[in-house]
Amino acid sequence: TMKRLQIPPGQSLVELAVILPLLLIMLMGMADYALLYTLQTRLRNAVAEGGYVAAQNPGNEAIVRSQVRTVLQELDPPITDADITITPCVEVRSDEYETEIRVQYTRSLLFGLFGSGLAVDLEQSTT
Repeated sequence: TMKRLQIPPGQSLVELAVILPLLLIMLMGMADYALLYTLQTRLRNAVAEGGYVAAQNPGNEAIVRSQVRTVLQELDPPITDADITITPCVEVRSDEYETEIRVQYTRSLLFGLFGSGLAVDLEQSTT
């Protein structure tokens, strides 16, 4: 006959109490990362749209700024004009122009380990 191991009463509960906080921290970190990744992708798309509009309307910063704000209109807190930097249209070679579009956005973390107030600065640009 084989002997069975006896698990002391309450051992499973103690193991769960030790592991559960670590699992919750990992899950919350994954959720924060996914939200930040999605936001970074939205910023990249907004800058790309702004670049397309800038190529179609060289020198018209108002239209480019408007397009970037339209793509990012659902952000909370909303993006401001101070977050969007557009360098003027500069001639590089004859009949070739460059405009740089840069978007900076600060996002608070939902599940900061050390309390609220933690934030991440995201930035995206194109020329």
